[in-house]
Amino acid sequence: MELGDTPTPPGFGLRRQIDRIVGDAFSRTPRDRRRTPWVPTMAVHDSDDEVSLSLELPGVTFADVDIHVTDGVLTVCERTQPPDGNAPLRHGVPERRDSAFSQSLPLPHDADAREISAHFVGDVLIVRVPKYRAPSRVRATV
Repeated sequence: MELGDTPTPPGFGLRRQIDRIVGDAFSRTPRDRRRTPWVPTMAVHDSDDEVSLSLELPGVTFADVDIHVTDGVLTVCERTQPPDGNAPLRHGVPERRDSAFSQSLPLPHDADAREISAHFVGDVLIVRVPKYRAPSRVRATV
């Protein structure tokens, strides 16, 4: 054994891990909490007539949402910033944080991306993408 090396008591590593976990849970500034990306709950429903996407977005307004289709992929993005982001913080631990998310969904080949509609029902954003309708049977006269 060299100078400065002391034997580690049994269970000390476990105790250190428990102290770190408990400390993070009750700390006023938890490690990396502000950097954790927010991912909303999403549900996708695919029927014969349309594809619908439901996203739970509490506290988000329609102005904060960007919906677009690129190369057959539907993307819903959101960016929220704290009010008056230039003002210095006057509190130690802000409850509201800068959050952003982006959810993408490949659309089926028969989806009509030109006819997308979206609306909020409470805190849930519902995006509907209709599908092209197959032509009904057409009879040609000869």
